[in-house]
Amino acid sequence: MREPLPPQSSARDALSRRTVLGLLAGGAALVPGLALLAPDRRLALARTIHARLHGHSALRTLDAHQNDTITQIAELILPETDTPGATSVHVNVFIDLLLTESMLTADRDAVLTGLAAIDRESHRLHGQDFVMLSLAQQTEMLYTFDTAGTATTPYSGSAPHAFAILKRLTLFGYFTSEPVMRNILHYEIIPTQHGACVTI
Repeated sequence: MREPLPPQSSARDALSRRTVLGLLAGGAALVPGLALLAPDRRLALARTIHARLHGHSALRTLDAHQNDTITQIAELILPETDTPGATSVHVNVFIDLLLTESMLTADRDAVLTGLAAIDRESHRLHGQDFVMLSLAQQTEMLYTFDTAGTATTPYSGSAPHAFAILKRLTLFGYFTSEPVMRNILHYEIIPTQHGACVTI
């Protein structure tokens, strides 16, 4: 069975500053508010959000089940190997803060509606919520969503649309986290001016 999208460790190691900025430029294509920002500005936004994650665990947009679903999806996209996985750098909390403070209401609602659609599809296929499925079943579902999203433009609020956005937000949160930038990408982190909440 083919895996949906996860970059392997060697691919992570090969990313340069130009590649990171390119990722940030293309990674927000399905998130109109983020797409308005230049890559350097998007990186500054991500770093501001990451700085606020320390000691921050209370969810503000996601409920517990939505958080569990996003956490599992993110970990399937970027699993723990010899390098940190998505869970280790708190991508789920990053996404929660991004949904709360830096995404348009329509985009946030589309993600939440899409999460419900993922569970509906999971129930249709396997009779239970996505987080309750086996790893093989989860992977197969995400691969189906991923290929559906590349074949056509998925409609807002659908399961493929939600997965397409979550995939990009997972990559956005992961590759802009300090442990990944410093220890894996060897990206020189230069302090920027402090900004409080950065909204768009």
